[in-house]
Amino acid sequence: MKSVSCFIDESGTPYGEVNQPHFALGLLQVSDAEGLHEALHQIWYQQRGQVAQPREFEFKFASITKDRVEGHKAVIDAVLGRPDVRITVLVIDRTDPKVAPSEMFGSTWNAYLTYLELLLNKAVFERDPGLTAVILPDYLSRPKMNQKTISACLEKYKQVAAVVPLESHASLMIQAIDVITGCVLHSYRAAKGLPIGKANYKAEVSSHLASRVKSKDLAKSQTKHGLPAYFSIWNFIPEQSPSP
Repeated sequence: MKSVSCFIDESGTPYGEVNQPHFALGLLQVSDAEGLHEALHQIWYQQRGQVAQPREFEFKFASITKDRVEGHKAVIDAVLGRPDVRITVLVIDRTDPKVAPSEMFGSTWNAYLTYLELLLNKAVFERDPGLTAVILPDYLSRPKMNQKTISACLEKYKQVAAVVPLESHASLMIQAIDVITGCVLHSYRAAKGLPIGKANYKAEVSSHLASRVKSKDLAKSQTKHGLPAYFSIWNFIPEQSPSP
């Protein structure tokens, strides 16, 4: 039986804050996680020696500075250069009237679980019912009053072998999908005319991703095959959005 590791990171917020109208969940699905980790570790090791605070260094879209641009581009190239990788970024535009209002979820945690299950079901479980998946999401603090865990949310799916939340600083794969998801959400914010900061370093990395996946516009649904990786952006609109 085929087994995969599914690394997941979020950007933006699915609930509350009106100044963040977009929410995205990025999924990095890989068969050979060890091989990808080795490739990313080489980049991390090289990049760490070129930054001002090497002990605190991690790949993170929000922290891109002038001396980190090339390292973040290299991460994108390493991920997309592997045929055993599938990238899916689910984007929720909370300003779209067709999207359920965030208030119906009652909390950020409930909204997160809903969209996490949606992404995994469509991009992993329905696509290949015969595989076994280890789910490795970026760690989010669950409210004490909310007893529902990620494991409980996904227990109906027989393909789930385990759920193991990870701190981003401890996983280069979480960091890699953070970078890619950040690029996509940056493009959505720019397309809406929302503030994206004065420095152009994030825009440079976002443009690199667009070029690498041969896309003129990352701010819309699209699917690219044979990069060699698989890459998909899923702009979710109920009853209209095709699955990735």
